[in-house]
Amino acid sequence: MKLRDKIMYLWLMLSGIAVVFGGDSSRGIFNILLGVVANIVLWYLIFQLVFWIYDKTKQIRNK
Repeated sequence: MKLRDKIMYLWLMLSGIAVVFGGDSSRGIFNILLGVVANIVLWYLIFQLVFWIYDKTKQIRNK
């Protein structure tokens, strides 16, 4: 497992936990779970985009 994968998974876990404990307690469990899943998917896509751009610029630099 690469270092960037470890960083991404750690960030996803922490952001998921932050959604659970950062929300107000009046929300239902379904809304909390939906928020966790949406947050993890959003951050996963952001990380994939950043890593893709990084790899492309690295390829261009190495040419």
